[in-house]
Amino acid sequence: MNKLSITVEDMYYDPTEFISYMLNFNGIDSVEVKENTVNYIYDSKLIDINRIKLETLFFLGLNNIPSIVSFNKYEDGKKYQITIKDVCCEYCLKGRIEELLDNKGILSATTDFDYENLFNVHIDITYCTNKLTIEDLNSIEEKLNDY
Repeated sequence: MNKLSITVEDMYYDPTEFISYMLNFNGIDSVEVKENTVNYIYDSKLIDINRIKLETLFFLGLNNIPSIVSFNKYEDGKKYQITIKDVCCEYCLKGRIEELLDNKGILSATTDFDYENLFNVHIDITYCTNKLTIEDLNSIEEKLNDY
């Protein structure tokens, strides 16, 4: 079994209805909601992270608005810090974090973004050394700074 946590901002929904909805998907064994964080236990052979992410955002009505502020795939990895030199807005940052979630080599991401300072925003990640090299991480950081 695999674990995944996704944190989004401003979750306005009925948690009971949401949990029921998510448990209908083959492969999702457990869903727990704590404030703005959803914790999943799932079978990656039956459902992938992208499907969990998309269904979560769809139910919450956030599928067209970048809303993920952090995630954790609960796997061991090495820490690395990405610096975004100039974040144009909070939605751009959330979109970048969502891109990191889609990367199979990125295991977790959190940010120190404070909604006031848009410069030199850090995203602390954990990555799988078997899937990504430092050169890959430098390329990811460069891409995230090119928006």
